[in-house]
Formats: sequence, C-alpha cells, structure tokens
Amino acid sequence: MIENVKCPACGKQAQWFGCAGCGDDIGTTVCRNCSATIPGIPLSELARPTEADQEPKAARCDVRG
Repeated sequence: MIENVKCPACGKQAQWFGCAGCGDDIGTTVCRNCSATIPGIPLSELARPTEADQEPKAARCDVRG
C-alpha cells in the first residue's frame, strides 16, 4: 500500500510504503524532495498532505496547427 503523506523532515509531499490493511501500520516514508528515507514510521503518526501541499500538476500544452 502506498499513501501520500507530509515528509517529517522537510514538510513536503512524500510517500509512505507499508501495509495498513492488516492492522500493522508500520512502514517506510520516502521523500523525493529532501531524499529522506525513514523506516519504522506508523502511518497513523503522519499527516496527510492538503491540496496546497501537493506538487503542481504539469501544465498541458495544446498546440493546434
């Protein structure tokens, strides 16, 4: 299972990898922004990112010839 969360190190969007469905919510958080890899963090202790925290979506270029 992969969940988007806030990085505990830098506060930007990160991903938590683990198994929350089996009752054990311990996993690993990986942040591409600050390169933090933090094992052993419960999903329940991590904040979910808000829409303002999300990385901006790529603008679409509509070129018509």
